[in-house]
Amino acid sequence: MSFFSTGKIEKEVKELIHQHIDLVDQCLMDLNKMLVSACAKEGQCPEFTIRIHNNETAADKLRRVILQKIEKGAFLPNLRGELLKLIEIIDDVANRSETVGDYYVLYQPEFSDEQAKTLVEIGKMTKVAFDLLKEAYGSLFKNFKKTVEKCAEIELIEEQIDTIEWRIRKDIFKGKDLAMNILKKDYVLLLCDISDKIEDASDMLEIMVVRRKA
Repeated sequence: MSFFSTGKIEKEVKELIHQHIDLVDQCLMDLNKMLVSACAKEGQCPEFTIRIHNNETAADKLRRVILQKIEKGAFLPNLRGELLKLIEIIDDVANRSETVGDYYVLYQPEFSDEQAKTLVEIGKMTKVAFDLLKEAYGSLFKNFKKTVEKCAEIELIEEQIDTIEWRIRKDIFKGKDLAMNILKKDYVLLLCDISDKIEDASDMLEIMVVRRKA
């Protein structure tokens, strides 16, 4: 089942959105590599942050192209606002990935080995959630049921990340260096904000489905 128009400009925009999502995905992949590098103390974090910056910039440029095409008349009026909102939310995943990378390189929060491993775990789970979001968006064009199922899976992952976040924040404040504890806590919050934003995009997809089925 599809509620999207099949004109030339709509097909072009749909493909551009897929390209935008792939660029955001690349930001997350490089962020995960940075988390692994930080955990292993390999010293490659600045290289990965540069790659995140480059892909975030490319995603932002592509986002503006998509917005211009939608504002010029692609898709039906009641769908344009929803798509614009969805794209903005997904683009913010790249923005937040960039922020997390910059924060680590600039402030160098010092995590224990176990805490660093937990951050790697959070990064992997966040990437899985984004993979599900990609599937949910792809199925939006033809299978509402699959979209809703993938969104439900994203919600479960987000709940798991919230639990892990709570545990690591408690562990952080067992340390005696209050200033470092605050740096570490803020970094964890920034990292977990990414999965929150993925869930927001998932919620937007569910809203789009419900409105089409009503």
